[in-house]
Amino acid sequence: MSSSSHPMSNNQPALSAVSKRGKGFQALFLFVVLTLLASCKPSVPSQYIQPDDMEDLLYDYHIARAMSQETGSTNLITYNTAILKKYGYTEAQVDSSMAWYLRHTKYLQTIYEHLADRLSKEAMAEGASASDVSRYGADNARGDTVSIWRGQHALVLMPDKPFNLSTFTIKADTAFHKGDRIMLSVQSQFIYQEGMHDGVVVMAVRFANDSVACQTTHISVSGSSSLVIADNAHLGIKEVRGYFMLNDHSGNATSMRIMFLTGINILRIHEPKMTDSAAPGSAGSPAAGSSADSAKAPTPSAPMPTPSAAPVDVRPVQRQLRMN
Repeated sequence: MSSSSHPMSNNQPALSAVSKRGKGFQALFLFVVLTLLASCKPSVPSQYIQPDDMEDLLYDYHIARAMSQETGSTNLITYNTAILKKYGYTEAQVDSSMAWYLRHTKYLQTIYEHLADRLSKEAMAEGASASDVSRYGADNARGDTVSIWRGQHALVLMPDKPFNLSTFTIKADTAFHKGDRIMLSVQSQFIYQEGMHDGVVVMAVRFANDSVACQTTHISVSGSSSLVIADNAHLGIKEVRGYFMLNDHSGNATSMRIMFLTGINILRIHEPKMTDSAAPGSAGSPAAGSSADSAKAPTPSAPMPTPSAAPVDVRPVQRQLRMN
């Protein structure tokens, strides 16, 4: 019996070739569509400073300000001029670019996030909490000191929402003891073209009986700030909460107004062990309520502070407009 081939079997190679060509056309079509979509994606216009350069520029402004503070130099304009020359931009280009970014905040948010990450890594590399630990001591004679801060060690804030506020909450654990002190420390730096500097730092502690002690400080110049709240009544601490905020007093939404916060840290400081000479009533013991770094007496069942309730400081600040 002679064998005969099925008609479909003769067409298999042709069908396979057609199928391969079809898949090739699909892949090409998908590539073309993705390319067109990428080309249509909005970007920063070429006449403005591009995001990578803007990030580096602002970072160098921060470094220049820090160098000026460290060396005691008052010639900050020289530093700023050198930075502009380094990147090949004029002050007018920086101004117009910042105005564009302030109208397109999604780009600015990305820049600020990258800046905060870089500054935080820089702070960690330099040992952000070293000075605080050495000041208050970590040995048994002074009490056990440990950082309880788990957030970024650097922030970049501007007066426009939502970039003007950063909040934090720290729940107490079994490592907290009655009589602990909580200390928040931060380094501030302003890069302003115009307007009043008014940064706000608030820290509140809720105790075991739900009473609340709160401290607030306003920052109007670059430098160091700290807040300390002590559990003098030995109630025990339930949580620590607060926020960093930059107020807006100028109403000008097109000028550069930035507050860098670096070296952010919160320490929990155990009460030192009592010795005979430090026992209550002894000659060497401090009088009750004499602690200079304690907060006001806790308010029973008081609400924890919120940013909307922050007091506004309207003290005049010397206006040095160019990157002060």
